[in-house]
Amino acid sequence: MKTLLKTLLLTALAAISSLAWSAEQTPEAVAKAFFAEFIHGDAAKAAQYVYIPQDGKSKLADAKKAMTERVKAEQAQMKAIGAEVTLGKVTYTNKEKTQATIKGTLKSKASDKPQDADIPLIKTKDGWKVVLP
Repeated sequence: MKTLLKTLLLTALAAISSLAWSAEQTPEAVAKAFFAEFIHGDAAKAAQYVYIPQDGKSKLADAKKAMTERVKAEQAQMKAIGAEVTLGKVTYTNKEKTQATIKGTLKSKASDKPQDADIPLIKTKDGWKVVLP
């Protein structure tokens, strides 16, 4: 009986974690998580949602460190202007649905006029990633 209960519990936990992982792997969820960390959270966590192209010359660890530093610098600017981002509709930009854009609107205390932008995302082997310019 204990073994059956333990098996059922482990199966339920695996199913829940699988659902949570797949839910985060939509372009909408990744963009939302990125901006939540980027504006109000941890720059290192935000950097995990950013696409880092590999040119074969640099090490991935160095590229991740550089991206984290870049996000930290931009995060400080966003906090200084009191930025808030709202996200809209996702549009897939290729047949394979491995590239997408999401409508974003930036509002800040520094400007009365909101700024709209299409935020690109790309699907990688590690899931969806935000592509920074």
